[in-house]
Amino acid sequence: PNNGAGFDKDLSHNEMPNAPPFTASFGAQYSMPLSADWAGTLRGDFYWQSNSYWRVFNDLSYDRLHGYTNLNLALILTSQSGWQVMLFDKNVFNTTAITGAFLNSDDSGLTTNIFVTDPKLIGIRITKNW
Repeated sequence: PNNGAGFDKDLSHNEMPNAPPFTASFGAQYSMPLSADWAGTLRGDFYWQSNSYWRVFNDLSYDRLHGYTNLNLALILTSQSGWQVMLFDKNVFNTTAITGAFLNSDDSGLTTNIFVTDPKLIGIRITKNW
């Protein structure tokens, strides 16, 4: 409507994009011997992020990213002979949170790409060290 000249927008006091005002993370682990050859470790990692914005405009209805939490757990068995078995559960509560977005140009219809947290993943990893 204005021949591509753009529009003025006051951005003072807006939050920086993708910079939540508060985050917290902590991890804890406990290890103990299970036998003369094996030790067990239980580990948990927690992350929390408050609400934030993905664009500098801070539009509440479009630019808002909701806060989210994530919890990862692992049980690790380690032997004196170099074997290690890890059972893990990443994203324990299967939280799908939008962590960022990208607004494409008008020549592609102003579509929006979003970035989300990894899905829940339960697995086992077996390694041998020499």
